[in-house]
Amino acid sequence: MTFKDFCTDFDIVTPKPNKISIKINLKEYKELLNNSTLSNTRKKINVILNEGKGEIPIFCEQFKKFYLCDIITKNVREIKTREDKELCGTLLNAMYVKEFKGSKEKLEEIKTTKYNWDVPGFVFSI
Repeated sequence: MTFKDFCTDFDIVTPKPNKISIKINLKEYKELLNNSTLSNTRKKINVILNEGKGEIPIFCEQFKKFYLCDIITKNVREIKTREDKELCGTLLNAMYVKEFKGSKEKLEEIKTTKYNWDVPGFVFSI
C-alpha cells in the first residue's frame, strides 16, 4: 500500500483513561508535516507514510498530548522512547512553523504549553 491509499479520513481513539476520538486526514497531515524544518525525522515520517506501515506522531488538541498511531492497525499508544520524542518534535516543529506565518496568539500557545515530554529548544527554531 502507498500513501495514496491512505488519503481518506480515519478515526482513532486515544488510550485510557482519556479515550478521545480524533479524526485524521493523512493528506492534510502530510501537508502540515512539510512545514517542518527538521528534515531528518521529517523524511523518516514521510517514508512511513509512503510505505503505509509504521507509527506516526499525532497530537490531541484537547489534552495537549502527543501519541503514536500505527497506520495499519490504528492502535494508539503513549510516547516512551527517545525516537518517539524525535518524531513528535518534528510534528510540533511543523505546527510551530505553520503558525509562525499565521496567528501570534496560537504561536505563543504552542511555545508555552506543557506537553507530556520535555521539548528541546531546537524544536521551536525556524
